[in-house]
Amino acid sequence: ELTRFVESYSSDSAYIKKAEPVSLKEALQKLPLELRESAGDSAESWWVPISYYEKLNKNNRNYGKKLWENVRDKQRDTWLGSACLGDHPGKESDGDPKNICGVWLDMKLGESSPDGSGIVYGLLCPCGRLGEDLTDYLRKGGRVGTSSSGYGRLLSDGVTVDPDNYLIERLADWVLNPSQGTYFKYEKTT
Repeated sequence: ELTRFVESYSSDSAYIKKAEPVSLKEALQKLPLELRESAGDSAESWWVPISYYEKLNKNNRNYGKKLWENVRDKQRDTWLGSACLGDHPGKESDGDPKNICGVWLDMKLGESSPDGSGIVYGLLCPCGRLGEDLTDYLRKGGRVGTSSSGYGRLLSDGVTVDPDNYLIERLADWVLNPSQGTYFKYEKTT
């Protein structure tokens, strides 16, 4: 049996990554044709941090680089075009469409630091009523926490999530206290 891992945490973190703006046209070029035809071209999208790899989080779990490479390469059909929710749903729920604040258009792994850890990024396009709230919150100086959601097992060390059986549910949701310490804020570029 797989355990559902959601990565919220109850204390604050100082890490904030600035969102990297990406033109929606550029983002749409990476989508399958059927998704390109249904997406508009007036929305903003940003590369935002969604997780660390090879770094112990506040819930005492380590998501390795291989795990995120598997999510990127082997589970693309699951997360491409999937929802970013305003908070994780309750234990007995997959979520509610009323709580969608964005859509995930792509993901990438950042460069590894000397200790082998790195950041996983998702390309987020805010959408709907909550997406407007998220954008407004960012523009007024707020910071957004991100937290992944998936199912898996721990390896025998009791902290490393097994990369071979982990199943992503959503790349990330908008949360207040992410266990990974992944936050981003808005910075307008010219």
